[in-house]
Amino acid sequence: MSDLRGNVLQLVAGAVTVAAVVAGVVYSPIVAAAGVAAVAIFMFALVKGHGAYRGVAVLGAIIASVVIPPLHTGVPGWFGMAAGAAWLIVFGLLSAGGGSRRDWGTYSVFALLSVVGLASTALIEPFPYVGLVMLFLLAVGFFSRGLRSREWAIVRLGIVVVAVIEALLCVVEFIVFHGDPLDEKAGPHPVLAEFTRPEGTLGHPIVAGVAMLAGLSLVLASTRRFRFKPTVIVVLLGGIFATGSSSVYIAALVGVLLQTVLTGRSGWRVVKGAAVAAVGTYLIFHENFLAPLVDDVSGNNSTHRLNSIKAIPDLLTLRPVHEGLFGSGWGSEARNYQNGYIRNDYFFSVDNMFATSMMAAGVIGFALFCVLLLRAFARADARGRILIVTLAVMLFSFDVLQWASSGSLMLVVLLNTQRRRPDSLNEVLEGNAASLQPIAVAAGLLQPAHAAPGTNGSLPHRRTGGALPERPTGVHGSPVQ
Repeated sequence: MSDLRGNVLQLVAGAVTVAAVVAGVVYSPIVAAAGVAAVAIFMFALVKGHGAYRGVAVLGAIIASVVIPPLHTGVPGWFGMAAGAAWLIVFGLLSAGGGSRRDWGTYSVFALLSVVGLASTALIEPFPYVGLVMLFLLAVGFFSRGLRSREWAIVRLGIVVVAVIEALLCVVEFIVFHGDPLDEKAGPHPVLAEFTRPEGTLGHPIVAGVAMLAGLSLVLASTRRFRFKPTVIVVLLGGIFATGSSSVYIAALVGVLLQTVLTGRSGWRVVKGAAVAAVGTYLIFHENFLAPLVDDVSGNNSTHRLNSIKAIPDLLTLRPVHEGLFGSGWGSEARNYQNGYIRNDYFFSVDNMFATSMMAAGVIGFALFCVLLLRAFARADARGRILIVTLAVMLFSFDVLQWASSGSLMLVVLLNTQRRRPDSLNEVLEGNAASLQPIAVAAGLLQPAHAAPGTNGSLPHRRTGGALPERPTGVHGSPVQ
């Protein structure tokens, strides 16, 4: 069998080498290198991800939507989603199974929201790009609902790693190139006007900021203590600053403050709350320190966002009845601006997910979107609720679900921040090993610790027959199978 495996691997390696050489000659060395890297990553995931293929599937889809630029390159905007969907389907089909029945509820709400809007989107010609994004998110959500502990730990860690990489890219662009070298129309940085706003691989500063915000929120919500945690937080905050997105600044500030003040021991909460109050008081009396950000938030950006909020009732009352109920479809912004349902401020992007839901899926979609957020919040633990609130701040100033990368990050978090139950009977036994040990000894199922050296008095492990190993924890401190 080992000889057969070696022959197959050699055959695959040879085929990849030949394909890479042909691609390098016919297209470009960059295409060849990207192809080889993709095959290498696929083989690595196939071998190392065994037993957690659904987590590998979801993480691969997220990474593809993040690292393959939708703008400012010669690559088609849908290519990242296509690559992510292919990866998702392959590893999703290899997975042992989906989540339990209790995990269908939140996803079903999102699916209804998407389908109600897609019904009208199908009538738009040509079919809008945003419609493809919603179809991609439906697939991501289907495979990411109710991930098991080990799968969710893989996804969380992968999101943090990708966020750190994006942060480093943005910092390098900011310091070396003074902005994004691929986008000549990049806007000025709100604090350092001589710099433009970098975008990493995301094609837009706010989208890059959301990716880093997701990573930062997961790190802050983690109960684990690891050596490089402060460094990771600093790098992510540096990347967020480089993007120059005031919306992400505010969301990050909310996340840091909530995690600082509302978590930990009660005594420390008082101390941390007092420190935050002191800093806030200092900033109030030294307003020049934040003057550039205040000007950015209170300028055209705030006017545009306020117009979108004011449009929510108009989208119900001014449109025809069927559009007020079921919407005009994902990607119908231009039509609604032209008809005066949304105030025309010469910036044809709603930038408010609540208003966008009303526009695309009507009052039914608006209600479903609110239910989606409230259901996820109600089912989450304390740290998960802070994480959801942090990301939800972005919903008031950015169409998070209209981009494949930010939409998949938001959706995966909403579907997997609930209070977790044991994934299997074995995890129940492992979690209660100490209390079950006397019963097992009395029943003759386990020898006392002094009679069986090496077992540490633990219950026999189902797979190894020996003592139960220490249970590692995921990024949030959840048990990992």
